[in-house]
Amino acid sequence: MSEISVNTGEEAKQAEDLAKALTSTDKQSRERLARIVDLLPCYVLIIDENYRPVFYNKAFVDFFGEPGKLACHKVLRGQDAPCDYCPPFDASAGKGSNVMEWVSTKNKHAFRVYSYPFDEENGRRCVLKWALT
Repeated sequence: MSEISVNTGEEAKQAEDLAKALTSTDKQSRERLARIVDLLPCYVLIIDENYRPVFYNKAFVDFFGEPGKLACHKVLRGQDAPCDYCPPFDASAGKGSNVMEWVSTKNKHAFRVYSYPFDEENGRRCVLKWALT
C-alpha cells in the first residue's frame, strides 16, 4: 500500500459535489445519479465515520460482494478492525483528499483509490472513495 498524493483543489470539490448528490435527500435526483454511477467501470464507495457503507455501486459489488451493513475493512480486506492506516479518515482529519494504491488479498486486483472527505446535508462526516484497477 502506498500513498501517492494529496489533492485539495478543484478535483476534490467536484468529488465532494458528486458525493453530496449521491447522499442527497432528493430521492429522484439521487436515484438518477446512482443509475449513472452504476455504469462506471470503477468502484464507488461512500462510507461514514463508522466505516459503514452509505452508498456503493455495481462495480463495488462485482469486486467485493454485497457489503450490507458490514464495515469497509471487513468487506475490502476481511479484517475485524479498521486498518492501521486509513487514508479516508486521515483525509477527513484535515489533510484533504488523497490517492493511494493497494492490492486486494480477496480478489488479487490492484487498485488506485481516490478518497475525498465531505459532510452530508445532515452534518454526518463521510468519505467518497472511488478506485480504478
